[in-house]
Amino acid sequence: MSTDYLRLSFYILLAAFCENKRVCGINEEIDKKPLIVTTYIREGKTQEARKLSQVDPRLFNGTRSYSGFFTVDQQHHSNLFFWFFPSQTEYLSASLILWLDGGPGESNVISIFSGIGPLRVNSNGTVETGEYSCSKHHSVLYIDNPVGTGYSFTDQDGYANNQTVIGEQLYEALTQFFQLFPEIKKNSLYVFGESYGGKFVPALSYTVHVKNKNAQNKINLKGLIIGNSWTDPKHQSTYSDISYQVGLIDFNTKLEFIKYENTLQKLIDRKQWKAASEYWDRFIRLPGSLFWNITGYEGTHNFLVQKFDMETLPPIHHYVQKPNVRNALHVGNLSFVGHSDMVFEGLRADIMQSVAPWLSELLDHYRVMIFTGQLDIMVSYTMTVNFLRRLKFKGVDEYHTAVRQKWYVDETLAGYIKEIGNLTEVLVLNAEHAVHFSKPYWTVELVTKFIHREKLH
Repeated sequence: MSTDYLRLSFYILLAAFCENKRVCGINEEIDKKPLIVTTYIREGKTQEARKLSQVDPRLFNGTRSYSGFFTVDQQHHSNLFFWFFPSQTEYLSASLILWLDGGPGESNVISIFSGIGPLRVNSNGTVETGEYSCSKHHSVLYIDNPVGTGYSFTDQDGYANNQTVIGEQLYEALTQFFQLFPEIKKNSLYVFGESYGGKFVPALSYTVHVKNKNAQNKINLKGLIIGNSWTDPKHQSTYSDISYQVGLIDFNTKLEFIKYENTLQKLIDRKQWKAASEYWDRFIRLPGSLFWNITGYEGTHNFLVQKFDMETLPPIHHYVQKPNVRNALHVGNLSFVGHSDMVFEGLRADIMQSVAPWLSELLDHYRVMIFTGQLDIMVSYTMTVNFLRRLKFKGVDEYHTAVRQKWYVDETLAGYIKEIGNLTEVLVLNAEHAVHFSKPYWTVELVTKFIHREKLH
């Protein structure tokens, strides 16, 4: 979600660069229109669309990929930007991972160029293949979601305001994707997200689940993978626990935090969604909030880090705005929005609403892995357990009494795991809010073994 301080810092820096039109926003050197592949698909020109969507691999260290736009709402000219990386091995049988970042309103660009993404941008502006890329053994489809995020665009009144709309639009994009790449439409699909992706992933997955019942071409959804999942705000807004446990507040302040939490939960119970979201901002999320003022911390992604050093950020923001890169990605003269305030505010009333009932239903039919970084404050492990224990699915009673097992990677203790029926719960040691940034090797091991149904402990 947008409160991940690493990402927040990135977009502050990006905003500074965007003041120069040669770097961000509409670029006078580019006059091409964005590639709307939907137009070609509707005209029966799928092969032409696929050919046009090829990304010049010379700019990306020889990495094969495709990009363009899927129209998901004609009335509002809403288009989702996609960037697809076919598996480097056994493409025709490899599972497909659909990657959705959080925010709401955060572009996938950082995930593509870091963590377990396929690419890296070096300090000198050159690109190399990601060492821990999950596209080595899986195809990965990145979508800038919702519309208005990254290169995705819409009309002023086309921004999504709830998860039902988002689920429908992602489903529309996914059905078009399988028309573009029909050779993998029967491959296993895993929907991956982090943070606010804890809503996006269930939203799309539930839409697929419902529509598959009557669909002629069913989507082969196999599982959901969510990191530091913001899913059920009422039962996850217990910041007094984590803040006190790690020593950031004393007992008296913990009592004050609990009062804030009780007020927040009452607003949620009354369905005063916007008021609850704004109260949450004042409690924990924004500069000047109770948490920031009392702890002196400027961010909540890692309780060992008071303030993120922007000097350590890679030059991703500059690279993706270069004219030759923009041309390669077929984005035309569209503005790039690293973090969209319009998207965030459009979903203001959605932030404190729960999708736990959808996740409960999905757990009865699909495998679900929820993993959490030990060092996160914004969506801590205790908050995750709070909402998981309240889900209503087959095996929930067994989950309540299950014993955690140690999880090792190459003989190193990496975390703790519970596996009960379709649910896999993981705590990743020494990892922050965005686990795949701080522990990429462990994350790719976790994801790969989950998908391949290999034993994790």
